[in-house]
Amino acid sequence: MFEGEKVATATAFYDINGRDTSNDGWLHWVAVKREYQGKGLSKPLITYVLRVMNQLGHAHAKIPTQTNTWLACKVYMDLGFLPIKENLKHNCEGWRMIKALTGHSALQTL
Repeated sequence: MFEGEKVATATAFYDINGRDTSNDGWLHWVAVKREYQGKGLSKPLITYVLRVMNQLGHAHAKIPTQTNTWLACKVYMDLGFLPIKENLKHNCEGWRMIKALTGHSALQTL
């Protein structure tokens, strides 16, 4: 690894258009370079970004993701995030696949 090399990224934002009036922050586009994946970088990165969002006044965070990114879903659930009920209903089959792939306790009710 080279000093100062960029190996991961994450984007934090909030809805400046006023459609989401919750004042929640949004975490999006979390990515780690392929050769650095599996080295424990995503959770510290996400935790750092969530801390910054909190310092900026966002007590809650939303994370848009898809069930085909099951490893990302597992990381988010490991950090305490849960799919919202509407998404569980809308994409029940996808969440069942995540449950089968991860065995995550957060999905035991499916």
